[in-house]
Parts: sequence; structure tokens; C-alpha cells
Amino acid sequence: MKIEGYAGVCEICFRSIEEESELHLRENEKNFHRVCAERDPNSYYLVLERIRGQFEQGTNPTDLMNQMEIRYKIPLLNDERFNEENPEVIELYRQISDSRAL
Repeated sequence: MKIEGYAGVCEICFRSIEEESELHLRENEKNFHRVCAERDPNSYYLVLERIRGQFEQGTNPTDLMNQMEIRYKIPLLNDERFNEENPEVIELYRQISDSRAL
């Protein structure tokens, strides 16, 4: 349900976002306060959204995988607990990895 005058909830601070103060890296996807994104450019969901957008635009998959390995410590890919706690990261990493085989 959308409340008039608000764009949604910020994925960094989890507070409501007034329209015109939001930031979208991809159309109709996660919302962020512009201020939160500037203050914490390496936040979990902001980085994930940035990498997903770059992947959709055709950025070199190897570069994206390297970014994810650094930010999310992907060598933990085979760690069952990491996979359970970070399903979005694992899903995107595997999509990018699979695209390299094409």
C-alpha cells in the first residue's frame, strides 16, 4: 500500500521516504533516501542494487563478481549459514557467474 506523499521505505535506515527525497538506482526497485546513500555509499542493499543495475546494463561480469567478492566476502559461497542469511547476494552472484558461461 502506497501512502500519498511517500515513496516507500529506505533500505538503509528503514524509515519512510518523502517523495522527491528518494533515490532509485533501478526503476521500480528498492528505495533509498538520497542523504542515506550519500552518507553510507557502501551499505549492504545499496551496493547490491548498484551491482544488479550494472549487471542489467551489461557491465563485465568478472568485474561485478570481483566487487561482490570484496563487499560480501563471497568465498563464503559454500557456507550454508551465509547462504541462508544472504539469499539475494548469492542469487545475484550466481546469475552473474552463469552469464559468463554464455
